[in-house]
Amino acid sequence: MNSHKSPSIKVAVNKGKTYYWCGCGLSQKQPFCDGAHKNDSHGQKPVTYTALADKFISFCTCKKTQLPPICDGSHKVDCLTNNANDCDVISGDSKVSSLNKTLI
Repeated sequence: MNSHKSPSIKVAVNKGKTYYWCGCGLSQKQPFCDGAHKNDSHGQKPVTYTALADKFISFCTCKKTQLPPICDGSHKVDCLTNNANDCDVISGDSKVSSLNKTLI
């Protein structure tokens, strides 16, 4: 097993709860915002996500997703186009894998 971290983080979300996803990549509490963007000159803000049901969500941490804050597998494309042999894939957990297959 390699030492790289997966580019997504699976989180159990609660119906009706609002989450603030870090879109700038500066947060030390990935995948969520910790306010670190306030020191960034680009004026970035977190993406608000309100869960529609109790379920597991795979939140993107590579920040290349086309469906923020949900991981859409964009990191896999980078791995393939850069011929990187050490890129991790999303967890083999069936809930996460099936979610990502429907988003890609």
